[in-house]
Amino acid sequence: MSVQLDKLAACLLLCLFGMTGCADISAGTDNLTVYYRVSRIIDGDTIVLSNGQRVRYLGIDCPELHRANQPPECGAAEATEENRKIIGSSRVRLETDITDKDAYGRLLRFVYTESGVFVNYEMVRRGWAQVFSLPPDVRRQAEIIEAQSLARQENLGLWKKCFNH
Repeated sequence: MSVQLDKLAACLLLCLFGMTGCADISAGTDNLTVYYRVSRIIDGDTIVLSNGQRVRYLGIDCPELHRANQPPECGAAEATEENRKIIGSSRVRLETDITDKDAYGRLLRFVYTESGVFVNYEMVRRGWAQVFSLPPDVRRQAEIIEAQSLARQENLGLWKKCFNH
């Protein structure tokens, strides 16, 4: 009963501060974990949560799908589809680094599925994103660089489709 009340109190606080459209909250052993429903995949490195907040993945960059008066960049459609496959119908957990939002008001986050898949890493590891770390947000940079090295060695995704001509 106490865990349920704690979960409800946490949810109400998060709702009051606009952090969630009352996201699903799960009790962990030491703290509460908030999971958000994804309502839309914008492209390979941006999603929209069910509460309307846009989230830009930290540490990576994907080809641009939506460009004013220009066609999508090479691999943009495939990166978007790969993001959709990784997220699937899963809810996501968001993890911060230093910077909260970018110049467009998007949350800057490391994103994990409910099953624990680190989405930012997977996009790079599968070859559909490149490393794009900007200080001070470099906490996960080393492992994302390693993912890119492996994707390049294996000629995956963008490395095969766009950079290997």
